[in-house]
Amino acid sequence: MRESTRNRSRACVFGRVLTFLVVVPVLLAGVATVFSSGVASASASRGITSKSYSGGMMMAADPTGGYWTVTPAGAVTAHSSAPALGSPAQSSLQLARPLVGMAGTPDGKGYWLVASDGGIFSYGDAS
Repeated sequence: MRESTRNRSRACVFGRVLTFLVVVPVLLAGVATVFSSGVASASASRGITSKSYSGGMMMAADPTGGYWTVTPAGAVTAHSSAPALGSPAQSSLQLARPLVGMAGTPDGKGYWLVASDGGIFSYGDAS
């Protein structure tokens, strides 16, 4: 009887590990697909082809605990305690090339966006 309890315990641990290693990555891949398809559809509605603006989202941390995400087409989203400071997409600025990077200011009251052609866009207290 004691041996069967031990085997059930091992099977339970194995099942949890398997779930964590297989199910969680599959769910995360589904979430990534949803985000990337949202980027493509938002870009397509503005006349931007997904071929020229393919890719995922970039992210920058806010020192107060929040963070920002930005799409290659220039849509910035503030999360948690990060302040919403604007974006190229919000100001209807047509980007010549997609965004490839983002960095927050040390105080968290601004950020820079970098395009693949070298263009730099600053928001908040970023100069």
